Amino acid sequence: MQIVTSHKNTDFDALASIIGITILNSDVLGVVPKMVNSNVEKFLSTHKTAFNLILPNELNHENVTKLIVVDTDQWRRLDRMEKLKNREDLEIEIWDHHMNGNGDIEADWKCQEHIGATVTLIVRELKKRNIKLNPLDSTILLLGLYEDTGHLTFRSTTPEDAY
Repeated sequence: MQIVTSHKNTDFDALASIIGITILNSDVLGVVPKMVNSNVEKFLSTHKTAFNLILPNELNHENVTKLIVVDTDQWRRLDRMEKLKNREDLEIEIWDHHMNGNGDIEADWKCQEHIGATVTLIVRELKKRNIKLNPLDSTILLLGLYEDTGHLTFRSTTPEDAY
């Protein structure tokens, strides 16, 4: 089983990135941390069933073969993923826009760049693969982008974020 997850106190960039990864690969199951921001909680109360998402307590860790981490590169920020930390047979992939050098997740593959939002990195791959989005998918991806870039006004926002 392949899963994608993100940090506790999940914001819209993290949620959008989780959903974006499940769009990139329909075999990936999104695991949303139990603790999410209040605006994300409101969104999920209405739309959770529209996406391939579960909570960490619904996960059988023994069946996980690949862990995809978005919007962080630190084990301590993940919700209930401790059982996966020391697994040598686990493939790990990271998608992140934070470049603070505090990451302790050793990944087999990384897409980590200075950019305004993690979801921008995922949208880049969606475009490359020419994957079309439905209106709800587009909306959540834009919510993630706009929240993490301050509606494209933060100094960390790049031309690619705006594009």
